Amino acid sequence: MWKLALLPHMGTGMAVSRFRSAYGSIRRIHASGTLKEPKLNSVPAEKTRNIGIIAHIDAGKTTTTERMLYYSGKTQRIGNVDQGDTVTDYLPSERERGITIQLAAISIPWNGHKINIIDTPGHADFTFEVTRSLRVLDGAVTILDAVAGVEAQTEKVWRQANALGIPRIAYVNKMDRPGAGFSRTVKEIVAKLQTRVVCLNLPYFETENGDFARFDVLHKKLLLWDAHDVLGKTLRAIDLNPSDPKLAPLYEMVLQSRESMIETLGELDEAVIEEFFERDEDYMAVSTSTLNKAIQAATIASKVTPVLCGLSFRNLGVQPLMDAVVAYLASPLQIGLPDITSSAAKKLGRRKKALPAEEVAVPMKMDSKRGLVINNSANLTVPSRSRS
Repeated sequence: MWKLALLPHMGTGMAVSRFRSAYGSIRRIHASGTLKEPKLNSVPAEKTRNIGIIAHIDAGKTTTTERMLYYSGKTQRIGNVDQGDTVTDYLPSERERGITIQLAAISIPWNGHKINIIDTPGHADFTFEVTRSLRVLDGAVTILDAVAGVEAQTEKVWRQANALGIPRIAYVNKMDRPGAGFSRTVKEIVAKLQTRVVCLNLPYFETENGDFARFDVLHKKLLLWDAHDVLGKTLRAIDLNPSDPKLAPLYEMVLQSRESMIETLGELDEAVIEEFFERDEDYMAVSTSTLNKAIQAATIASKVTPVLCGLSFRNLGVQPLMDAVVAYLASPLQIGLPDITSSAAKKLGRRKKALPAEEVAVPMKMDSKRGLVINNSANLTVPSRSRS
């Protein structure tokens, strides 16, 4: 049961801490010798992001989370799902099957911000784990397989997030697989998930050295990852110059994507369309700061979904995703507190006389086969409730 009774009376600090305490069984990860503990307690609420990683099974949720931990400095190595040594999947059954069964929560630092992450299961049998985590989220990253596109579990969780008004970012993963299609996946997002999209980057593979590249649509740059850097830390940014014969075709691709972005944002934010006309209707001249503000406002209002792409298993493209989480998803101060509904509370509200509060301590333990076990054999005296 969610412990949300105090949420309507919370202050700012408690609104942030609800992520950590709202559900007692969410696991806080402290793997001995694996994690570093940067000082995150001093991060203010406006620089905090409470997010969930949601997707269909095998889309790459835990793999992406592992890279986030590594690039943020939280871990010193990258865990592998197939080898059973990931941080957030630590139960024996999870490591044996290579899937997430229970929720796992962990905090990481990134660019002066704190990102609280909930890694959720993707299998349909564990949908309840995802459902009960959504209420404490201020945002979510939806990961999609570039080959499979929008799958059944993705649609189901997306509808639940819609009902709660949770802002989302879409991340198209596994772009290197045969049959991967970024444009096709984006069209499925629009058609099946019924949302407007803005593509923040585009994939590009045809480089001379075999490097993986992406177009940064906002900054009009070509981002190159070194193919020989297995950890994906070496990143080069090249300005797209239309006068360069080699870069001119790439410039045109970014121009088309910028046109679509500005047309979408212009319908939602007057500042974008005003600057567009002030710049003589030049799509490439609209400033990055104006577009960033418009994207953040539209994302928090759930009117648009930013889309990125990458190859998490090859350690490529995760850092821009983390940048997008900080830039576009809401802080606890921007999203507000979740609504609370409880049938038990409604019944109590109809009573003429309030009942006294009572607490009973019950011994519990975690059994390796049976899960959480409550010791009912203890000599417990439960006070009788007077209905007079």
